[in-house]
Amino acid sequence: MLSMVTNIIVPSADSRRDAGTNTKQEDTSFFDNALCLHVLSGTIYANHPIVVGGGLIYPSTDDLFSADTSQDRSDASGVALARKLNAPRFLKAFGIILLDDLSEHDAALIGKRATIIKDFEIGLADPVSTSPMGTPSGDIPWHLETVLRQVRSPILTGAGVRIGMLDTGIDTSHSEFSGKHISYMEFDERGFRVSSQPQDFGDHGTHSAGIAAGSTCGIAPDADLAIAAVFTKPDRSGNRGTLSQILAGYNWLVNANHAAPGQPVSRCSIINSPLGGRGYNDELYDLIDTCLKSARSLLISAIGNTGQLGRDNHASPGNYDTVLGVGATDMTETVAEFSDWGFEPVHSVHKPDMSAPGVDILSCIPGDQYAKKSGTSMGAALVAGAGALIIQKYPQLAQNPRSLMIKLLKAVDVSPVNMSENRDREGDSRIGMGRLDLSRI
Repeated sequence: MLSMVTNIIVPSADSRRDAGTNTKQEDTSFFDNALCLHVLSGTIYANHPIVVGGGLIYPSTDDLFSADTSQDRSDASGVALARKLNAPRFLKAFGIILLDDLSEHDAALIGKRATIIKDFEIGLADPVSTSPMGTPSGDIPWHLETVLRQVRSPILTGAGVRIGMLDTGIDTSHSEFSGKHISYMEFDERGFRVSSQPQDFGDHGTHSAGIAAGSTCGIAPDADLAIAAVFTKPDRSGNRGTLSQILAGYNWLVNANHAAPGQPVSRCSIINSPLGGRGYNDELYDLIDTCLKSARSLLISAIGNTGQLGRDNHASPGNYDTVLGVGATDMTETVAEFSDWGFEPVHSVHKPDMSAPGVDILSCIPGDQYAKKSGTSMGAALVAGAGALIIQKYPQLAQNPRSLMIKLLKAVDVSPVNMSENRDREGDSRIGMGRLDLSRI
């Protein structure tokens, strides 16, 4: 039996206009019946049930499209039926549709109204080393001592802020997360929801979550978490996920209400991603740009772990101008050898934007254990947690990703920039604007 091929359908501006939908990118974060019917008109999907959020709806029933966007549909039986029917999935954050196994006839029709992107796999920026260890010593981990400068305010702990993470999952039973509210959803390679029962398909997700919001290893110990398990396929070089899987997880992070039942609506103002797509990916850039404009969340991403290959090997989306790309430093304020850097010519930006501790970073792993890992994704998780502290201090930044990015870029120690070890042969900075320093917020 042949495996299904998922296609990412991006409606054109003409299609939005013809369907009576506003063509401005910032107005695409809602389900539009007319747009879907227009794009799918004449295909086998024309009057097919469609997945919106977590539930299955039918285009012929107009009143189902007026759902309260503060709540996320999660009808398990509807999702199971949708998977069986190969139902189209509409991702509100991007204004796109996921479709499986298009016939030549349907592809020709849809191709007149939208761009069709064939799905592909993307790896995460897997750590370059891991050192398992037993119970922590009780001393403050070096990565926290470095960025906090021993000036942690008893007020700034990330309370009231939720950090979204695209990763391998999480072990919520770990003592680092005791008492913390964690929203979780697993997605399959076609972008369907699989389960809301937390698990980690490796240990990267648990480790990163601990750096961001663990009780003893985390920079924002009182922040809540939303985890989208999208890197669920093991690989020799680390877990992988499909673009459809990642976009579906991203869509859930920014659109769902992650609050516990009976609690106020809780959204993710920060999304942390360890994506490691080599080079510059045009399709991913356009989709993330749309999401940033409509969903009002800042994407923070690891810049990549192939620095030993030289400059300009940085990874998407950390090399995008709209994404905060983070590099890694060690205890001596030196950029790690593996930390990527260079110039991205499409938007004329130097990367990374900033760096943070990313060598021998102590955090939790599944089974109530701990480990030290090295990688730029460790630094990115630390910066994501720092963003939660900034939002707690300046709540107006929760829906202003560009201003939040600027604030984070100002919260750096610039002195390591002038160290000769942190500049390449051309004199360009490998550390970005500096190393994270929360005494400056």
